Amino acid sequence: MKCPACDIKMEVLIEGIFQCLNCKKIIKAKSTEAEKMEKEESLIGNLTDGEWFHKNVSLNKSYEIAESGIILSKTTNRLFAVLKCHSAYLKIEKYVRLSWWKGYQHAGMFKIYDKYVLNNFIRSLEKIDETYDEIWSWSGSFGKKEPKTKQELEKEKNLEIIKYRIIENRI
Repeated sequence: MKCPACDIKMEVLIEGIFQCLNCKKIIKAKSTEAEKMEKEESLIGNLTDGEWFHKNVSLNKSYEIAESGIILSKTTNRLFAVLKCHSAYLKIEKYVRLSWWKGYQHAGMFKIYDKYVLNNFIRSLEKIDETYDEIWSWSGSFGKKEPKTKQELEKEKNLEIIKYRIIENRI
């Protein structure tokens, strides 16, 4: 392990703890899980080699070969990515594939072969993005959840009472 300050190889004090010979800085080594999480986080939004998709998610090389891809969203059991692929039989048959996986099993996809369709798709996503407001988030829930004031709680309570009375009078 190298010292982050001096960039000099560190001496092992005990397993997992290192000391720099130059500046005497003592650092605990990152666990392999933390390094793996950092590496996976660095994949999101960056161009990734197609081989990663063949190894880590269910892509079958006998049908198609992924040249590269970008992971758009990744959680513990879901993955959404855009891949640049070509047919396993014809290398000139290239397309853009939008795929999603659930539990690392393929859950769905669609392929775009035509450049004009891809441009229309990108334009439509940009228009949708322009119409979104600051409150809505892409994860499907409202982003700004501030605690409600007493006035807001009282107002909601009164509205519920009014709704109940309206329903009661209809019956």
